[in-house]
Amino acid sequence: MISRTSSFAFRDRAADAREIGRQLGARYLLEGSVQSEPPRMRVTTQLIDTETGSDVWSMRFDRRPGDVFTIQDEIAVQVTQALELSLDPEAKERMTGQGTTNLQAYLAFLQGRALLATGNVTEVKAATEHFERSVALDPKFPAAYVNLAQAELFVAEFEVTDDRQARFAAALGRGNTLVQKALSLDPENGDALLQRAHLAVYTNLAAAEADYHRGLELSPNSAEGFAGLASVLYQTPSRRDEALEMLDHARKLDPLEPSYDVFKSVFLNYERGDTAGANALLVGVLKRNPRYPPALSRLSTLRITMGQSANGIRYGEEALALDPLLEETRRVLIRTYVHLGDAQAARQLVGESFDEVSPRALPILLHERRWVDAGELAYASLARGTLSPITMGSHLNAIRMHARTTGDFDRARALVEELSGVRWDATGQPVLREEGSPVRDTPIALTDILLASGQEQEGRRLLAAIIARMRQEMGTPGHPEIWYYGWHPIALALNGEADAAIEMLQARFASKFELSTMRQLETEPSFAELRKDPRFQALMRQVRTHVDEQRRELDRLRAEGVVPNRSGDSGAPAEAGVPTAG
Repeated sequence: MISRTSSFAFRDRAADAREIGRQLGARYLLEGSVQSEPPRMRVTTQLIDTETGSDVWSMRFDRRPGDVFTIQDEIAVQVTQALELSLDPEAKERMTGQGTTNLQAYLAFLQGRALLATGNVTEVKAATEHFERSVALDPKFPAAYVNLAQAELFVAEFEVTDDRQARFAAALGRGNTLVQKALSLDPENGDALLQRAHLAVYTNLAAAEADYHRGLELSPNSAEGFAGLASVLYQTPSRRDEALEMLDHARKLDPLEPSYDVFKSVFLNYERGDTAGANALLVGVLKRNPRYPPALSRLSTLRITMGQSANGIRYGEEALALDPLLEETRRVLIRTYVHLGDAQAARQLVGESFDEVSPRALPILLHERRWVDAGELAYASLARGTLSPITMGSHLNAIRMHARTTGDFDRARALVEELSGVRWDATGQPVLREEGSPVRDTPIALTDILLASGQEQEGRRLLAAIIARMRQEMGTPGHPEIWYYGWHPIALALNGEADAAIEMLQARFASKFELSTMRQLETEPSFAELRKDPRFQALMRQVRTHVDEQRRELDRLRAEGVVPNRSGDSGAPAEAGVPTAG
């Protein structure tokens, strides 16, 4: 059975049944129409064989408008009979039950589901109101509780506010309460188990996987369930091929649902370094759904990663126009505008949503070399959980420069060591996390802090462990090299391997990987000696040339009206200044 999202993609389109069947990978289509005028409702429906285009079964129902549930159940039973399928009583009950007999509660539920499917934070916030109305109208409607838990958690995760950590923790707790309510009403509710699995992802991966498997036994056509299981399996690098199988199964069940291609693009990019494959998937999504914010947002980040900063800004601005609550997209845009020398555009995007200097302003402070202010802002941002994962590098740089300026290395070490997960065994040897990102930004930042503060022995031991792990991983077939370009040249420079550091930086430039951020090489403390090298100087000239080219491309896109002009009429970089909020 094909999931709702893909099926509904054809509701307003005239298309041949055989073509629809081809696109959905479905043998049969059930279509129908509803005519309603008091006191009668007429439902006409037919079952079509997509191989021949002919009707297998058709029927007309004349009922009162309040009999909608009865009609749905009758259609379900008639279709199974037409297909000569046999159902045990338990399966028949699951197939025909809607979970409620209250029509208004059901309609509110359907309105919420439609908004929840958009992936738009603003619309998902509106969806919670519909689900709350649904459970208020029928306190014994399990599906409404499950979807309310899903919507509330989504908003708490993606709407960044001062109290984000507390709101997210509260959403997890309330979500579990709502799901348990649903299971108390229906212990065999597969969707409730799948939502409980999703909630457990944040605290207990083993419990999450167990619930996903049990939920999928009860709801084997849940594309969302298979995608959720894929996200759990993805957390373990050795199981990522298995995760991809689960994701492909979800896409088979719901081939036109855009979120699965967006998820797969992340897999291809981060796990396999396949930027071309990821780009093709996202472009395909936007051909089908040009206003789908998650795809626009992901394509924005990907294009910036590919060295196409101006083009990335274009897609990021489109995503933000559709959903102003896309915080990660906003921060990526701020950072990219700063790197292109457009502080005015960055300041405008920071806005006024925080009581103090906004954490969004961190790239501006770093650009202005206001190390103490940047460091304090980074400490505050990490403490209250308002940073975005993609901005971790900026936070680490701010903390490192703050420590150098103030001499407060103990504070820096305490925080970065906790973030890094580095342990020290009984002999004083460092132990790196076995699993995790190959970027290894936090352990390298910790190494720099140790060496800069005179803790030479610990710093050298940690540095040796990092470089050994890097070389081991980079020698493994299929391990993308690009994820080492950002931070590992710092490790090599700290280790006195100037040639190797410069070669990796040159490889980064040749690959076009996040070229705009290479402007930070001008201030990176570990490159002090490298800046005397003619090869490094030549590389910096290439970086500046590339940044200038991207700025001209941005001005062109603005002139065409494709990108909003946040810089005023001149297009020149605005004078430095730090925005405040509130």
